[in-house]
Amino acid sequence: MQESQILRRRMPEETLERTQTSLYEYEVDRETTKLKLDFFQFQDKKCLKSQMDADAPKYKFIDETLDKALVAGKAGEYGKVIKLLMHLMKQKNKKKLSPDQEIHINISLSVCYRSFSDFKSALPYAQRGMELIKTQYGPRSLKYAMKVPELCAVYRGLRDIIKIKEIIIEALSILEELGLSEVEEYALMLKELANIQYMHGQFGESLETYERSKPISEKCENQENYMKVLTNIAMCRRKLNQWNKAI
Repeated sequence: MQESQILRRRMPEETLERTQTSLYEYEVDRETTKLKLDFFQFQDKKCLKSQMDADAPKYKFIDETLDKALVAGKAGEYGKVIKLLMHLMKQKNKKKLSPDQEIHINISLSVCYRSFSDFKSALPYAQRGMELIKTQYGPRSLKYAMKVPELCAVYRGLRDIIKIKEIIIEALSILEELGLSEVEEYALMLKELANIQYMHGQFGESLETYERSKPISEKCENQENYMKVLTNIAMCRRKLNQWNKAI
């Protein structure tokens, strides 16, 4: 997949809904994330196909199993996907996987467990997937930064706000190093960081971060995200008693 294509894709994202007391709570929206996930899209089949001889029976079954998991994933049969992928994670099969296959399988298992709101089971797979990406592509790689939302989604379900903030800041710094501070993913991460700052009562810092996200969101023509940013800016200004600017 071309890098430009990767950057045009929106990250899997769960929304922060406002409660009656104007606070934010983390909510995992299963429907909005269902088919936006790398494993179920298989945008780049080559990286998921076995690096061994595809005609050799002992490796061909890996590709066949991944194809079956793809079909099941598109149908929303996440329990079946877990069963298929766990079979590939058995020691005798795991050693036959290519690095990219193992990355995708771990990330996909995390996604599947999240679909059942089983965040404790999802966490080790999300962490393992990120560790493999660091080893394969580097700890400051675009690949790593683009996968951070999956790990954030798991920590979000576990209500570990501190950890989310830590890895978002890391991902933002990677995108900045790569000269990608004007892409949509950067704006989405800024919004997520601002949400966390708001939850901590850091309304001034949250407002500043939302303001950083605003022009990028507008430029990227993501109306949904742009309207959320504007709404959240107004809420911050209300908290700061900036009533005239909040209108």
